[in-house]
Amino acid sequence: MLKMKASAMPKRGRPPHKPTEATRRQVMQFSAMGLTKRQIAKLLAIGEGSMYKYYRNELETAESQALFNVATNLYNIATDPTNKSSAVAAMFWMKTRGGWREKNRLDEMEQKAIETAEGSGNSQQVLDPRLLSLEQRQALREIVTVAAQAMMGKPVDANLIEHDGEGDEGEEGEEDEGDEGEVVEE
Repeated sequence: MLKMKASAMPKRGRPPHKPTEATRRQVMQFSAMGLTKRQIAKLLAIGEGSMYKYYRNELETAESQALFNVATNLYNIATDPTNKSSAVAAMFWMKTRGGWREKNRLDEMEQKAIETAEGSGNSQQVLDPRLLSLEQRQALREIVTVAAQAMMGKPVDANLIEHDGEGDEGEEGEEDEGDEGEVVEE
């Protein structure tokens, strides 16, 4: 029988992987897009160990590089007055990076009410409508409407105050008497 030397015997397994610039770019793109390391290794047809061995730097920097590229692109759009998306990009940039926020009319009215209460010297408490339930806000809206009408000398419209007969009990636990939709005075 012939004996072969160990060095002359063919090696077992896959041939060693040789990274190229193309495979490095692929790993960067795959990683930046959120593919798992296992998925990337499968796409390259290599084991995870080989992938870490040859592409560790790409795997560790891909996400940061992608964020930088997107931020650079967004910044360029936001600062280019000829780009029709510049206003939208600038607003997004200022909201996320500049601390800006959108105001709505309720915020402005709330701020005026707080300033009025603080500036009047009265120790009035300001009610934050965002903390109320839908039913509480509706009841408050009705109260304010009736009060505004009374302050302007207009007759109070009884139809503004809804009365469904449920849960409107007097002090002694008895329900108020009166037809549905009618305002009952005690």
